[in-house]
Amino acid sequence: ELEAEFEKIKDDRAKATRLLRSQQSKKIAASDEQRSDIGGLGEETEDSAGCENDPYDLLEPVDILGKLPKDFYTQLEAKKWIERKESLEHLEKTLAAIPKLESGDYGDLIRALKKIIVKDSNVAVIAGSIKCITGLANGLKKKFHPYAGLMLASLLEKFKEKKQNIVIPLREAVDAIYPSTSLELMLEDILAALDNKNPSVKAETVSFVARCFTKCTPTVLNKKLLKALTPALLSTLSSSGK
Repeated sequence: ELEAEFEKIKDDRAKATRLLRSQQSKKIAASDEQRSDIGGLGEETEDSAGCENDPYDLLEPVDILGKLPKDFYTQLEAKKWIERKESLEHLEKTLAAIPKLESGDYGDLIRALKKIIVKDSNVAVIAGSIKCITGLANGLKKKFHPYAGLMLASLLEKFKEKKQNIVIPLREAVDAIYPSTSLELMLEDILAALDNKNPSVKAETVSFVARCFTKCTPTVLNKKLLKALTPALLSTLSSSGK
């Protein structure tokens, strides 16, 4: 009987029920490759989704220059700090409610705000002026470009103030200005700030540059730019360790 049973199965190949280690590795690799292909499709879809229009471009711009109170500039120079503060608060609230500003000549307004940041002695008034600069930069986007060079050096210099109600608005302001310009165009002001004797100015400038780096492509962050920035950054690092 056994011989009869053997005759039935002698032509059938034995089938392994367990895989060798080498076979298991190949199977796992094949599964990983398949999952990778599926994951790649997901990444491609996400990249495609990122190509959508910026909602900012779809907004209607609003003119604020024509809506400034007639005594606005007079109030900015009022002797009472509370009057200066209230005037700036009104502008700040207006800018916060308008995500896109109409193109125009903002030179007089920017210069008036800069004067307060540089020369005013009241912390609340200075902070209010800085916040207005942030609102203008956010509302104008690329169109803030003509005023970026006018403001950046003064804002970086103001980091000598250690009060957080000035430092935090300053960080927001320089970050808002960056998209309207470039590291290359800001280079002179950045190098001057990195060479500043005040440790806070140096430290905050380094942090600002680091945040800019995270938004740069390899093309933008080229060898020429790195060659100019690296010695100043290393010098700041060595001086902070003393």
